[in-house]
Amino acid sequence: MQPRIHSLPTPPPTLLACLQHVAAQDAMVAAELSGGSDATVGTILSADSLPDALREWAVEPSEVQFMRHPNGQPIEIGRGASAHVYKAMYRGEVVVSLGCCRVTRCCVG
Repeated sequence: MQPRIHSLPTPPPTLLACLQHVAAQDAMVAAELSGGSDATVGTILSADSLPDALREWAVEPSEVQFMRHPNGQPIEIGRGASAHVYKAMYRGEVVVSLGCCRVTRCCVG
């Protein structure tokens, strides 16, 4: 009996562009953190640095409002190794929002 071989479908172009962009950004951040780059993390992670295929997915931070408990603390709905996930509002819809990432401090205060 021969083993069944399953091939994965080709990822959509947007996903490939995202993966390539993240790899390039990770390399630039690593270079900056080691002193080998003049770029700043804020510039590297800006929406302007995104490829055209990803720019439409960028969210303006001012459009995200973190939902809070009565005591003023943001409503955290999960956390992982590189981010906390908070309940938020975006353009009138309840959404989730990453509050931290590997290269920045928490942006929820």
